[in-house]
Amino acid sequence: MTSGEWTALPSRLEEELYNIAQEALNNALRHAHAKSILVRLDHRDELVELSVEDDGIGIDPEASSAGMGLHNMQERAKEIGAIFSLSTARDQGTKIQIQLELKPNGSR
Repeated sequence: MTSGEWTALPSRLEEELYNIAQEALNNALRHAHAKSILVRLDHRDELVELSVEDDGIGIDPEASSAGMGLHNMQERAKEIGAIFSLSTARDQGTKIQIQLELKPNGSR
């Protein structure tokens, strides 16, 4: 699902957002036992927001460390200057959210 008026993003930003979405989908399919997954890409003013939300088992907050997939998503977001956030609760799903502010000309 997408919303907003879209113009092309710089290819590096498109690639990183795609890779983050792909990793989030892989995690949901492999680990969450989700019945549904919602992927949203929104563009409002100078903000691009990617979210991947599932209705799976969530991520155990007692786990000793996050998996490589989460780490990779965080690093990719950091590399493009985006904010990474994770919302999860046991048996209530997981939501990965990336917020990227653009310069007025659409670049980063």
